[in-house]
Amino acid sequence: MIKKLTIKNFAIIDEMAVKFDEGFNVITGETGAGKSLIINAIDMLFGARISHQMVRLDGDPLEVKAVFKVGDRDMVFSMKYNDGKSQRFIDDKKISKSKFLENFPNLVQFQKQHDSNNLLNSNKHIDFLDNYCSDFNSLHELKKSYHRYIECEKLYKDLLEDASHYKDKLSLYKYQSEELNSINLNQNDEMALNKKYKKYNHSKKIRDILNNYNIDSANNKSLLPVLEKLIKSLSKFSDLDKGIEEIVSRVEQLVIELKDINEEVFNLEKIYYFNSDELNVLESQIQKYEEVKRKYGGSIQSAISYKESIDRELATMPDFDDKIESLKADFLKNKLIYEQIALSVSNTRLKSAVEMSEKINQYLVDMDMPDAKIKIKIKQLDDYSEKGFDRCEIFAITNKGEQYKPIKQIASGGEISRIMLSFNLVMEKVHSSNTLVFDEVDTGISGSTASNIGHLLNKLSNRRQLIIVTHLPQIASRSNSHLYVYKKESKNRIVSAVKDLREDGHSSEIARMLSGKKVTNHSIEQAKEMIANG
Repeated sequence: MIKKLTIKNFAIIDEMAVKFDEGFNVITGETGAGKSLIINAIDMLFGARISHQMVRLDGDPLEVKAVFKVGDRDMVFSMKYNDGKSQRFIDDKKISKSKFLENFPNLVQFQKQHDSNNLLNSNKHIDFLDNYCSDFNSLHELKKSYHRYIECEKLYKDLLEDASHYKDKLSLYKYQSEELNSINLNQNDEMALNKKYKKYNHSKKIRDILNNYNIDSANNKSLLPVLEKLIKSLSKFSDLDKGIEEIVSRVEQLVIELKDINEEVFNLEKIYYFNSDELNVLESQIQKYEEVKRKYGGSIQSAISYKESIDRELATMPDFDDKIESLKADFLKNKLIYEQIALSVSNTRLKSAVEMSEKINQYLVDMDMPDAKIKIKIKQLDDYSEKGFDRCEIFAITNKGEQYKPIKQIASGGEISRIMLSFNLVMEKVHSSNTLVFDEVDTGISGSTASNIGHLLNKLSNRRQLIIVTHLPQIASRSNSHLYVYKKESKNRIVSAVKDLREDGHSSEIARMLSGKKVTNHSIEQAKEMIANG
């Protein structure tokens, strides 16, 4: 329980010290006096976000210090906030926020005004039910298993994508390798091929020239027949003149030489025999060389270097099949684990939803809502999340004969407050918090309903310490400790202050709450009667 709370430099609070009773504590005061600042200070001590707008700008740090009775001893919990940084201490020993919350998770339970808004937000309904179930270990395992399953799914799908990318890359490299292997990547071979092509490309012209000047041909231009005829004619007279004999001899030598030349020309003709198919093959081979050079760097050497690089890639390219199967199995295994935990949590929710609804409905009778009932409906979805696959929504009826509808569609402000308070009272029996803090959960409630709620809270204070901000005299009159928050002027500024009304002023404040600013004798008598009956 909280024995004492000290607040410094928080919004309109300069310095405030509050002592609490171990039972039923109420905080009252006019609107804007700073009642909720006391609740906010306790909440900040236990990890709530600190609003920069609430921090004083005069340079002094915000400080909250609370003396708690924990077991048989007193412990001092404190928090300092300055320049956007907070520090926490237990008995003046520094402790991290996470460690602080881990070591003392159940000291204080808060029920605030915005919790009623959560009741109207169907996305928050599953949290109400899970808090009632209190199977936090399973919820923790569910969250862990979900993130494990999602991580495995991502690894598996990423690998499939990588494998598809590598498959495309492998297909390209294989095609390129086959293309480069289809020719002999050698600069000397390319030069020889070009030389051969050039020779073949001119072969027809060469053969035409040789054919036109064939020494042994029958046309008039041929020399051999003429020379042979000359030899035959002059040989008859070689005995007459030595000169004729020498000419005949020389012409005979010339004929022999010409015949030899003619044979070589004939052989040369065969070498330069024009074959269009072979020329086409040469052109195709040269075209392949040119295409390879164009694709792979502009030269045979660059194509050779590229082929060596893709051959290395092909040799070291991973085999994805085994790894894909392994990750797929891991993904499916973790998905199954998640589904099993989610199903177990879902079954717990289904059972607890019925139980919780029945208990809340019992409290609604005590709050003058005898015909009102709530029902917590659970639907399993195909979508998975860290909270499982359940969709939880609270339905309600407020009048006899009506059909169940989503609670946000039918309940008024006062009804919502009573239903929310019923939730809080049910949750109190589930959780073991030593102190329950209620911040204006009685909005929209009045009359006999307020009296009944005051009675319920009074009974609850026999088991738990209650700290309640209220506007209702029916609730305040039943308290053990009444704290009145008001504004006053100090050092030329308005500050918030607190007064303990246990010894003096309790009945006067109840009277003010009954009648407004003008307190009458009748309202004072009525207040005393309410306190006496409480």
